[in-house]
Amino acid sequence: METNRFKCSFPDLYSASGMVIRAAMRHVVHFTALKPKYNLTYFNQLLNEVTATESIPPQSLRKSLIRSQRLQLIEQAKTCLTYWQHLKSYISDANAFSSQQLRPALKAAGLTIYSKAANSDWESIITLMNSGNRFMADNLAALTLNDNMPPVFPAQFNNQLVLFQSLHAQFLDTRKTTTITARQKLDAANSLYRKIIRLCKDGQRLFRHSPAIRQQFIWNKVLYQTRGAGSAGIHGTVSNNNNNQPVPNVTVQLLNTTHATISDPLGKYNLSGIAAGNYTLQFSAPGFVTQTIQFEILTGIWSILHISLQPVPG
Repeated sequence: METNRFKCSFPDLYSASGMVIRAAMRHVVHFTALKPKYNLTYFNQLLNEVTATESIPPQSLRKSLIRSQRLQLIEQAKTCLTYWQHLKSYISDANAFSSQQLRPALKAAGLTIYSKAANSDWESIITLMNSGNRFMADNLAALTLNDNMPPVFPAQFNNQLVLFQSLHAQFLDTRKTTTITARQKLDAANSLYRKIIRLCKDGQRLFRHSPAIRQQFIWNKVLYQTRGAGSAGIHGTVSNNNNNQPVPNVTVQLLNTTHATISDPLGKYNLSGIAAGNYTLQFSAPGFVTQTIQFEILTGIWSILHISLQPVPG
């Protein structure tokens, strides 16, 4: 995987690149005379490239999604283990399995795998539940005799396995996609940076006798201007409008920017490093009505915004 060649943050790269491109557009006649490809069409395409690179999901959002899915996976694993413990009790109470037969029966149902499954070994969870399914299929009459095990339990048991497998597949797919997307974003950012640096060098050569214009094409100076002192942030909590309980895993995003995060288990969110200005803040979560709010970020000030989301009518 290619390394970061631009040695600054992604937001700084986008902002500084836009400044260089717009400066070149103001002097397009000179640039076109130097290289015919430097026309307004080319510069607009370059601005579109900035937007396209910026639109690739940020790493923080991708990592937050992975964390959220992993927490869901952990909770479902606990549910699977609970169901297996129910099965263990049904096996232990069944008249068909005497004291000598009990241990082999529990092993056949997956007992030897349980410790690994309980230690967040996802594949062992699946193996454990499949072993339980097979055991119930082979011993259904013995387990349900004398109302020992509810007839609906095998279906409930299997449903938990199916849900776990679905969450597991989503988790693996997201992790794989995240790796690919991270590489794509870095490759696109490096490609953009190379084009901007070439543009800067040509601009410096064109305006070597005009210091005021030339500094608009000195990358480090442009980068310094984009960083400035206007960085601020916003934080708050997201709650359920019906019961005031915190809402975790809410995607909080400043639209048309790369700033995004996900609320923690207490419903808290935090967005930092935001330049002063007016933004549209969007809150979205499964089971809730998406809410957007116009909000102003003030220079050097941390703003607080608490939000209540309305559950989707059901």
